[in-house]
Amino acid sequence: MEGVQNDLQGSPRRARRQPPSLQLLTGPLRLLAQRYARNLLVGTDLGTLRGDGGGMSVEARPLAREVVAAAGLHGPDDDPDFARDLARLVRESTGPHPVLVKGSPLERNVAAVMRAAALGRVEGAVLQFLATIHLAKGLEPLTDMLGPLTHGAAAGVVAVATGLPRREVAAALESRGRLAGSGLVSIEPQPGTVEQKFSLDLRLRELLSEPGLTVPRVRQAFLPRAAPPTLTPEDFGHVAQAVRRAASLLSAALARRERGINLLLHGPTGTGKSELSRVLARMVRAPLHAAGTVGPGGCTPSPPERLSSLLLGQQLLARTRALVLFDEVEDLFEVTGPRVRGWAAARMSKAWFNELLERNAVPTLWITNDPAVLDPAFLRRFSMSLALGPLDASRRRRVLARTGASRRGLGPVEELALAARFPVSAAELAGAVRVARLVGGGRVQAPVVEELLDASVRLVTGAPPPQVPAPAPAYRVDLVNASLDLAALAARLSSPAAVADGVTLCLHGPPGTGKSEYVRHLAERLGRPLLVRRVSEIESKFVGDAEKNLAAAFEEAERGGAILLFDEADSFLRDRSRATNRWEITLTNEFLQRLEGARGVVACTTNLLDELDKAVLRRFALRIGFDYLEASKLEAMFEAVIRPLLPPGLAPPDLAARLERCGRLAPGDFAVVARRARLLGQPITGEWLLGELALEAGSRGDVARRPAGFTAVPGRPAAVHGPNSDAELAKLGRILAQ
Repeated sequence: MEGVQNDLQGSPRRARRQPPSLQLLTGPLRLLAQRYARNLLVGTDLGTLRGDGGGMSVEARPLAREVVAAAGLHGPDDDPDFARDLARLVRESTGPHPVLVKGSPLERNVAAVMRAAALGRVEGAVLQFLATIHLAKGLEPLTDMLGPLTHGAAAGVVAVATGLPRREVAAALESRGRLAGSGLVSIEPQPGTVEQKFSLDLRLRELLSEPGLTVPRVRQAFLPRAAPPTLTPEDFGHVAQAVRRAASLLSAALARRERGINLLLHGPTGTGKSELSRVLARMVRAPLHAAGTVGPGGCTPSPPERLSSLLLGQQLLARTRALVLFDEVEDLFEVTGPRVRGWAAARMSKAWFNELLERNAVPTLWITNDPAVLDPAFLRRFSMSLALGPLDASRRRRVLARTGASRRGLGPVEELALAARFPVSAAELAGAVRVARLVGGGRVQAPVVEELLDASVRLVTGAPPPQVPAPAPAYRVDLVNASLDLAALAARLSSPAAVADGVTLCLHGPPGTGKSEYVRHLAERLGRPLLVRRVSEIESKFVGDAEKNLAAAFEEAERGGAILLFDEADSFLRDRSRATNRWEITLTNEFLQRLEGARGVVACTTNLLDELDKAVLRRFALRIGFDYLEASKLEAMFEAVIRPLLPPGLAPPDLAARLERCGRLAPGDFAVVARRARLLGQPITGEWLLGELALEAGSRGDVARRPAGFTAVPGRPAAVHGPNSDAELAKLGRILAQ
């Protein structure tokens, strides 16, 4: 920048002797200002100073010098000839002379902007004049003498100053022209001085003062390149089909230079909308430029500055293969007051935004947290919309795996549990692992990550994380005892056509038989997030709130493309003939209406099928019964869940028969015993594990004895009713430690 200042200001020695306010009026910039002043003096109302004839009269010269002095165009004390030189130029002029972009530093910078924004000769000349007014403040008093001007009169003054035909200059300064359309020039609708009527973007003023401005630098200043993605298309498997369709749309639009292509990405904060935009850009192999992210001086841009960046982006990139990203689009319409007036207010109008969506030259990706803040007229004009819900557990586990936490001490079971419990964004997961690694001296400990994520969820939502049952190490759909072929059902529902009109499932059976886990398995198989709602999240002490909570659950699932699971649905969908409260009836009615119109996958689980309202039952497309494990599958379940906990080569003899003697077992019993073994953290035996399985079966009152041949644990009854207490578990730990 120092080189350009010296070039504009003349020699450094001369610049030091001049007052700071006049430094820009030396060298080439001073010559430009001189030409513009001459044209204004001979071509506007100030031309009355010329007197009769073609030259300036002797009587008018003193007044001309006063005008020149008032305009600040006189030189310092050691340069007394400036006013005289200007008066001579005025006297010898027969009319305004064209002042076009040539070769001075400012002119070269203007030429770079012209190339970047595809501006024509007249538009470049107008831009150069407006830049000179803003940079050479001495011209302001001269234009101010012309008084407040209408748009047409102000455009006429610019035509005189540049020496170009008024009709061409007026066309260049139209609100639909490229100068205003790109946001480089803002047009004030109210009367004012030339500088007030036509103001330059502040970032453009900064750029024009830089040395050797280039086209890439102009683009970078207004439209910095977005960071490369950290995720892959596979991380958005829950919306895989929509992502592929969006990529196909963008690719075709770029190849054909199609106008009016706009993709709306929407969803709650932290669902990966910005990251998906970068993934899409990589998929179509096009650079992604973020509009409206940086204001003048690197500050946060105002809504008008964000709008200017967007408009200029459409012009700067119109002839390139690129995409534009505009985040938080609602900012353009929610801000009012003195920061948004005149040109910006007109640009943010409904009609203008509709036209932008229909005619934008560069495919644009728009991001909002809530599309409801946008006018329906806008929403209808988006080429395509893509809703993103929270990452499901499987995607969160992928993110954890990518952080390298497993190489630093986080076990696979802990990784699975963290991913299942905390509904947070990829950034929050990565941040928690990073902090845990720093705190742990390079090691990542699960309790630290859990504490950090718990605090993050409470901070954002104001509530503790939802209570999610610890996931089973593996869900063996082939072992579950159900009335339908669950594997075939999952394969069938994986087809988009099968779920296009909505699928409703009622899964019923004893506790622990795998109902809820099958819905989780289904969500992973379909690549969709899972939204779980329980009675505590639906019912409320306030009248009408339960119905609102129920409706919100359906709407949230639909927006995010999630599978909606109502766990233990019998708790709030009781038979209306036995209802004791009015709200129980209205809640069931609301559920029936929502279930009728559901277009996604909705599942309910219940241990008490008879408690459900009969009308609700009829609304389910499939009712699937779950039961205890078949005897032939007990050993396979033991091998899948329990065997990894045993030392190699250590297995109880006659396993199949002894498992069968434990009583009726469910998949959940194996999962509970496995968690108990990990909790105790002591060396275990196959005999102990078999004993614990028998206790789980006995807790339901099915078996009141241990299988023959088991070694009884001293002080422990052969069978118990109800879950093991904390005291019992602690006692078990002491016994095993002996």
